[in-house]
Amino acid sequence: MNNSEETKLLRNLITAISNKKTITFNYTKKDGTIKKRVVNPHTIYDDKNNNICIDGLQIKGSSDTITKGFKVFKLDNITDLIVLDKVQSFEIESIYNPDSDRYINSIIKVSDYNK
Repeated sequence: MNNSEETKLLRNLITAISNKKTITFNYTKKDGTIKKRVVNPHTIYDDKNNNICIDGLQIKGSSDTITKGFKVFKLDNITDLIVLDKVQSFEIESIYNPDSDRYINSIIKVSDYNK
């Protein structure tokens, strides 16, 4: 992904989070398979390995885990992102902890717009 693509992707994600809008995208897994995901994004942050990550509640799409909860998506593995503007804004999940240590280097959190 080049800088222009990353900037556009981040801009769209920031718009989605600030407006609490669901997103859909294709996600490339470690084994190279690509699966469509539908997610309520809650935070963008730099992880401890300097990867830009999105934490969000996956509401549709393939997943290796069966437990409900937040999933981590690396920005570099996301393509074809669409913000679902016509869908009603999502509610912040009660299990979401905006003060988690993992968000120490957050770019944006949905809780920043919960006013």
